[in-house]
Amino acid sequence: MKTQKAAALATLLIATMLTGCAATQVAIEKKDLNVSSTMTNPIFVTPGMGKNILIQVRNMSTLKVASETLQLNVENSFRAKGYNVVTDPASADYILQAQLMEASAEILSARQLAGGQQGVGSAAGAVLGGLLASGTNSWRSVGVAAGVGALAGGIAETIADAAVKAATYHLTFAVRVTEVPTKKESETKVTFTAEKVQMKPDEALPILVEKTCEALANVM
Repeated sequence: MKTQKAAALATLLIATMLTGCAATQVAIEKKDLNVSSTMTNPIFVTPGMGKNILIQVRNMSTLKVASETLQLNVENSFRAKGYNVVTDPASADYILQAQLMEASAEILSARQLAGGQQGVGSAAGAVLGGLLASGTNSWRSVGVAAGVGALAGGIAETIADAAVKAATYHLTFAVRVTEVPTKKESETKVTFTAEKVQMKPDEALPILVEKTCEALANVM
């Protein structure tokens, strides 16, 4: 009976520590890739101007991707929307100029995202450690077991919180759209964000490039 009780309470101890820590919450909330974008100013173009567009894309950031790669992806995105990509300004109805100004990454642990809160694992460990020793009828044994349980719970929580990382990557473009016939110019900044738990740069880069280039085609 004592063995069964100890095994049951030990299982409960582990489950409580794992489900109570910030790492579990972060892993659940950010398990799926989330890509979003924000624009400082909407761009409105004059209807009926035509479908010929000249595109110029430059990478001015520290992101290791060629300007030509960005431009090709943006051009393909505009072609998918029915635009004709041209290279001669004289035949263009629009000129879109986009500069990748900033690329940044933010890697935060589960504890940092939780505001530094900790202690669920320690508390659970203390309570359940005490329960495990309650059959000894010794207050000293209960106290020691509670202390050991608290230490084990705290260590488990610290390791889990440090191991789980939420990665957020940002790309910011400065965009200018010129209507060639009217000489009207519109400018905006577009920031794209990709967020996912345990996402590495080599995983985030192709996703960001694809999504940002698609979104740039939607500024008009």
